Amino acid sequence: MRDISIEVAGNLIAAVILAVAAAMAWLFSTRPRLRRLQALFGIDQTRPVVAMYLSNLAIQPGGAASRDGEPDVAIGFTGPAIIRSEYRAAQIVERLLTGGRLLVRPKGLNEWLRGRLPTLSVPDVRIDVAPDPFQQRAAENLVLLGSRVYNSLTAHYFEDNPLSYFSFDRVPDPSDPTETLRVIRIAGRTEPVPVVRATVDGRGTELAIVERLLDEENDRIIFAIYGFGAASTAGATRFLAEHWEDFAELVERFGPRVGVLMAFDNYPRDIERGEELDVLHNRPRILFVRTPSSTAELEPGKQTLSDFLRSRR
Repeated sequence: MRDISIEVAGNLIAAVILAVAAAMAWLFSTRPRLRRLQALFGIDQTRPVVAMYLSNLAIQPGGAASRDGEPDVAIGFTGPAIIRSEYRAAQIVERLLTGGRLLVRPKGLNEWLRGRLPTLSVPDVRIDVAPDPFQQRAAENLVLLGSRVYNSLTAHYFEDNPLSYFSFDRVPDPSDPTETLRVIRIAGRTEPVPVVRATVDGRGTELAIVERLLDEENDRIIFAIYGFGAASTAGATRFLAEHWEDFAELVERFGPRVGVLMAFDNYPRDIERGEELDVLHNRPRILFVRTPSSTAELEPGKQTLSDFLRSRR
């Protein structure tokens, strides 16, 4: 009986050793790709945190409506609220950076790895609502979802920042001098890009921007992802998560500041209650790619980021 127990214990120990060896081999084999991903978002030994800040919707006095018109609710909730589609898209980026369950580590081990092999540790990814009014966030890499309308950090670091490649503006409507048209201005390009949102059955062309900025003062990376509707913001966020290697190549080849203007055709303004992000099935058309050295307008038929990169090799 003792011999059997020793044999079983030996087999268990051997199995554990093999499992640990296999896990370490997998981790080290994926380390170059993890290093590239973390570099894109600014994650390193000194800055292991990525903070994602979502649009801050201020529910006005009177409060939010109850779920089914509950008569006992005299005053509904007032205060900050978030857009569901933004939150679900932020979770996609969170899973990308943390690796889901595959990168779960005991806390002590993760802290040890963070101090010695940061690319093998699990980054600290936080999702919160943007502060209102603006408050400085100096110790974190940032991913900002939503435009200046609801996100004070996007307004400060991008739309009010002369280093940003994109800005919103209004110009006189040629067909009606009493009206104005909303446009996007791109640094280095004289002609603005008109925002055309003719809709059919509540759907139309929705523009969105993904821009990466190096905040030299605080030595961290800031991403801003914002569209003209909540759905295009969510769609652009998912596009960044699914095509992060293209964005990494953009940064590696052209420098830390890059921006992409894209268009989603036949898109809703927002995702209906109960719907998932799967309803946002359309891939965007890449309209412009802005780098420190140039503004590239993509040719018809070459409307993916991968096509743009191939054409510049």
